[in-house]
Amino acid sequence: MKIVTLSDLHGHLPENLPEGDCLVIAGDICPATNHNVAFQAKWLEVRFNLWLDFLPYKDIVCIAGNHDWVFEKAPAFVPKLKCHYLQESSVVINGVKMFGYPHTPVFCNWAFNRSHGELTEIVNKIPEDTDVILSHGPAYGILDSVTDQRWHGTAVDLGCKALRKRVDELPNLKLVVCGHIHSAHDMIKRGNTTFVNASYLNESYYPDYSVQVVEI
Repeated sequence: MKIVTLSDLHGHLPENLPEGDCLVIAGDICPATNHNVAFQAKWLEVRFNLWLDFLPYKDIVCIAGNHDWVFEKAPAFVPKLKCHYLQESSVVINGVKMFGYPHTPVFCNWAFNRSHGELTEIVNKIPEDTDVILSHGPAYGILDSVTDQRWHGTAVDLGCKALRKRVDELPNLKLVVCGHIHSAHDMIKRGNTTFVNASYLNESYYPDYSVQVVEI
């Protein structure tokens, strides 16, 4: 399966995406300019769903991120999305099992922020036979370092330690797609698992990064 990866769109909906069998979006879908839940719900219903309609992929899977307040504060307002939405849940596509994990460690009281204890409880729900994890934030120590100049060029590991522990435990894990730390956009392989930070925007919220494709 050829998986096209995106994250941290913040309202930017790219055209001319690469060919693939499945598109995955690892959160922060809604515009960063307005966090009102009614606005986000309407934007998802009209703009996001219209964009999804025109994409060529047979399957599209997404999760929420820390800016996507409507999914946490007002889930009843979330319209029916024209894709698979995962929140502590799984979907199987062409025999590939994907799990959605929108949560990140506490930082400035954003959506889906959780304590380490809460994160540990959640990651332990990830099934043993999971092939792909969509996680808004990265696992600790893997594509989680901020190196943008506004952070004085110092690498700071900001990933989720609970997720890292669970990732290291899963025997069949093939792919982890995240975002959240825009400047850590990259792809690496550790053992049998490929890790992608699929952020689409840079730290200035400008679409600056290429779209990465993984075949599993």
